[in-house]
Amino acid sequence: MKSVFGQYTSLMRSIWMMLVVISIFLAAALPQNPWCIYSYGAFVLILLALPLVMEFKKKSELDEMQTHNTRLSSHIVYNLTVGLLIIIMMKDYYSQGENAPNQFYMLLLTPMTVKLLFNMFANLPAWQAARIITIFFGASWTLFAVLSHVGDIVVVIEATPFLLLIVLGLMTKKWPVICGLLLTLLGIFGTWFFIIGNRFDIYMKILMTSILILPVLTSGVMLLIRNGKKL
Repeated sequence: MKSVFGQYTSLMRSIWMMLVVISIFLAAALPQNPWCIYSYGAFVLILLALPLVMEFKKKSELDEMQTHNTRLSSHIVYNLTVGLLIIIMMKDYYSQGENAPNQFYMLLLTPMTVKLLFNMFANLPAWQAARIITIFFGASWTLFAVLSHVGDIVVVIEATPFLLLIVLGLMTKKWPVICGLLLTLLGIFGTWFFIIGNRFDIYMKILMTSILILPVLTSGVMLLIRNGKKL
């Protein structure tokens, strides 16, 4: 009975997702009013998020096969989406010698970052997950700054915050609370500098939030509230 119920709920989630996607096309029939479009978009996003509530049930309430099938289908869809986005970017932009628009990088990197953060903090102690995340993103952004300003003194200024991120990452085990506080403050400052005080378009703001602010802020908060524990 439990297995049948698990298969039924999994099937219903798939049907629900398809109906939500189909409902997006109804936006074309809406009045061309920005508030109307945004309101409908918010409504669709809420509908899209509802099945996630089921994922937070106690593990004992989930059928093992249902859990496996849900995880497998999620991996397949995720990798298929990434693959299709890469094909579009390669065919329509890179092959023409052009850079892809910001929205493509947003669609690629935002889900990847969220997946990485969740997996890290779900499976590792907070200090260890924060260390890996801060060093990884700090090193990545430092390399980006160096490659963007080869031989220019500006690279020192741009790379300094990311080098600080690496240093804090190395000290998360010894001083988790201090590092957590500093990372949280750094994340708040990044929010003000890159999001509030900048004129990036919405796609770039979402991208910067996901690959720069979210890893720092998440690491800081998790160090403060779940030091040494997993999710």
